[in-house]
Amino acid sequence: YKDGELIPNATSLTYMPLESGQYSVELRTQTCNVWSDGFDYLVTGIEDPFGGENAVQVYPNPVEDILTVMLRKVPQGANGNAYIAIHNAMGQAVVQKYIPARVGPNDVNVEGLAAGLYTITVHLPDGVVQKRFIKK
Repeated sequence: YKDGELIPNATSLTYMPLESGQYSVELRTQTCNVWSDGFDYLVTGIEDPFGGENAVQVYPNPVEDILTVMLRKVPQGANGNAYIAIHNAMGQAVVQKYIPARVGPNDVNVEGLAAGLYTITVHLPDGVVQKRFIKK
């Protein structure tokens, strides 16, 4: 229950509240009903303008020659370019370039990189997303 109102289909052993309110549980058996004490739940934080980690995808992973950077969500009103930087395991920038700040795929040539683990950082107008990939 949320604020004394039944939550439709909330019948599993666990429940993750999506909004602030007072939550309680009713346990029913054939012979009795038992209520829990109310629990106040407060949602706090700032909404992620990118829609989470899935806003940017990199593939294939592992990669041989061409790494595709897929921008799945770009902040509304964004125009121009997004800056990307690829760093090796030592933290050295090995690739730096601009790609269009638009939803869709962008190819990055990584053929000249040594085999290993890399981090790609995508700087968009409203924030930064980092992903890791392996170069074969």
